Amino acid sequence: MKLKVFLFLFFIVKLSYSQSSYPQDYFINPLKIPLSLSGNFGELRNNHFHSGLDIRTQQRTGLDVVATADGYISRLKIGPWGYGNVLYVQHPNGFTTVYGHLDEFAPKIRAYVRQRQYSLKKSNIELYPEQGELPVTQGEIIAKSGNTGGSGGPHLHYEFRDGNQNPLNPLLFGIQIKDTRPPKINDLYVYPKSTGAHANRSEKEQKIQIIPRDNGTYTTNPVEALGEIGFGISAQDYTDGAPYTTGIYDIQTCVDDEPNLDITFSKFSFGNTRYINDYIDYAYYIQHNQKIQKLFLEENNKMDMPIDQINNGLIHIEEGKSYTYEIVLTDYSGNQTLLTVPIRGKAAAAGEEIQTKNIEETPFFAPANQASSFQLEHHSIHIPKGALYKDTYLDLDDSPEQVHVHNDETPLHKNISISFNADTYSPSDFEKLYVARINSKGRKIYAPTTKKQGKIMTKTNVLGTYTLVSDTAPPTITPVNFKKEEWISNQRFLKLRIKDRDSGVSLYSGTLNGEFIVLEYDYKTGIIKYDFRDGISKPGKNEVQITVTDNVGNTTTFHSSFYRKD
Repeated sequence: MKLKVFLFLFFIVKLSYSQSSYPQDYFINPLKIPLSLSGNFGELRNNHFHSGLDIRTQQRTGLDVVATADGYISRLKIGPWGYGNVLYVQHPNGFTTVYGHLDEFAPKIRAYVRQRQYSLKKSNIELYPEQGELPVTQGEIIAKSGNTGGSGGPHLHYEFRDGNQNPLNPLLFGIQIKDTRPPKINDLYVYPKSTGAHANRSEKEQKIQIIPRDNGTYTTNPVEALGEIGFGISAQDYTDGAPYTTGIYDIQTCVDDEPNLDITFSKFSFGNTRYINDYIDYAYYIQHNQKIQKLFLEENNKMDMPIDQINNGLIHIEEGKSYTYEIVLTDYSGNQTLLTVPIRGKAAAAGEEIQTKNIEETPFFAPANQASSFQLEHHSIHIPKGALYKDTYLDLDDSPEQVHVHNDETPLHKNISISFNADTYSPSDFEKLYVARINSKGRKIYAPTTKKQGKIMTKTNVLGTYTLVSDTAPPTITPVNFKKEEWISNQRFLKLRIKDRDSGVSLYSGTLNGEFIVLEYDYKTGIIKYDFRDGISKPGKNEVQITVTDNVGNTTTFHSSFYRKD
């Protein structure tokens, strides 16, 4: 318990020092309701660390979102992916706040965006207003909360960024989230790392049982090991009044009271966020849908959280010696969880069998720090330098229309290129082909496809099996809230559902009475909608035309008419 008290005091000093770098009373809350989180900064997400707070909006859209300090809107983006409808406010003190997944912008901002959408005839658009164009004051309503883009449910994504547009933990700026609950460690794993290293008579990673103590801390049975080893944890935090798990703010490890590793989730750069795939046990995640955080750094991991480490967090275990390894998890409010792991240095006894880690060598060796190219019978594969996190023997196999490129349990940091030889197809058949990845359930998922001189290519950051697929079926377009020749004067939106069963929707556009209209697209529901407030409709009969194109060029055009009083 002495160590826990020491680390708690160390954490408080470190937090106080960190907070002194950021204004504590400059910003107000972005919503006019008590704040409750469904996600926090640094949380482990697919292929990235979460860059802000996900603030709950009472399971609904349309709450007022306010500017949290004076400034001006420096960036606006409208599109169906990512943050959906998002705006950025630049503040005089150098920080930027970001508000994502918005349902709609405030009237003056909406008018600014619509004018440019109609001028450029583009529904999806990114804008960078000058300083004097869209000023905002603290507390001014700038938007309504929503569920646009890649949102999994109604909420506000709220970020802080520094002068280099790198995300910062919003809690550093004085935001108060009630939290009296300590983090929870679900599972512990040990990883033998050096040649010949082993733990509990195995060279393979393995789960270690956690034993709760009466005082609220945790321990394990002694781990018998030799050589260089590391540990990993599956852990979450919880805030009061919210059913959602969140990420840990600070993780510290010690060996015999000496600091070993300290990771603080206070800031990072977008350029390095994909290194999360080398920070977690990626293969275990793919197999079990559980993220294990390694409490050590792999050789090529360049993630740039604030990290202090000795020997990259690894522990060298010698024969006959005993060690005490301690893990302390701390949330932003200072609640802590302690896990103590006793370790005994013990070599295998004479005749004792050690479970070995077998690495299957293949003819296809790809070094992590060199580019590699492989020519198979029907396909070529190019792996750029730095695409793999470690040197890998690849399992490659192909047939004329399919290629197996290792497995999806091995993460990629960059795109690799896969080329299919398709010069035996007729021009009409060639035109309808695309590359698809076959996932673990056998589903064929469109992969970005390019074609040139009898070759069909894709660039992908997921290993696995890829195949050629023909798509001859055009998209479908179905009206949702109107019928042909119907009066719809009381509707605010004109809604249609668009869908493509094979390669997927690529482009969509529309006209009303021959004029371009802005269409908002929610890929989660397949709904596109036109807002009648844009003023393109006219009293009486209106003619609408919607055109949708899939990723191989199949196109459907929908014509209909309706009546309105205004």
